[in-house]
This record gives sequence, structure tokens and C-alpha cells, in this order.
Amino acid sequence: MTDTLTLDRRLALARETRSKGYNCAQSILSAFPDIFMLPQEACLRLGTALGGGLGTTGSTCGVLVAMALAEGMRTPGMPADKVTAYASYRSLHKAFLDRHGDTLCPALKARKIPCNELIYSGIEMYHNYIESEG
Repeated sequence: MTDTLTLDRRLALARETRSKGYNCAQSILSAFPDIFMLPQEACLRLGTALGGGLGTTGSTCGVLVAMALAEGMRTPGMPADKVTAYASYRSLHKAFLDRHGDTLCPALKARKIPCNELIYSGIEMYHNYIESEG
């Protein structure tokens, strides 16, 4: 992948996005412009309803949802690509679960894990994952 951003740059992008009031998913999406290859506005719009556990329904943390979207963008998108994308996401999901003890937004909040910590952790995990993929 060409022009891959450094981890520090990704974290800075997310901090800037988060400081403007954007949600966790939007913060993740904004940190991977080289993956999404979309204007920043489109990345932010894409993540609008994903915060608070998928639109504040208490479902999966928006950090994980954004990582799943990013992983989908790394594939050609053909039906056969699902197997690889699913396996990649399961690996990321397990790493997140192992690190934070849950994947559901309310449970993470109950553990008093700040959203910013989850965002930065997710960026680190996904950045390292794509770096290891080459």
C-alpha cells in the first residue's frame, strides 16, 4: 500500500476529529483516509449513525464497526472476498475483546473504559494489522 500513514499521524487525525465532537466510528474512519480513499467529509458521513453501539442501540462498539468497514474497503468486494474479510475481522474482534474484555458499547462503558481509549486502541490495532499484512 502506498503512502501509508504512520501510527502517530493516524492518532493525531483521530484526536482532531474527536475534539470536534465526532463519534468513535467517525474518529476511526478519519484516521484511515489511505484505506477509504474518500474525501474526509464522506468518511465522517459514513460513520454518523455508528456511535453509541450502532446508533445508540447498545450494540457493537463503533470502533469495531469502523474497523470492519475499513477491512471491507481493503478487498475488491467480490462475493469470494467475504471469506478473507470475515477472517480478518474475526482476528481484529478477538484482539479487541482480549484487550478490553467486551465488544458491546454499554459493557465497555460499564467497565469505565473511556471512548478515547477505545478509539486510540482500535487505531493502533488496525494500523498494526495492516502494517503486518504488507
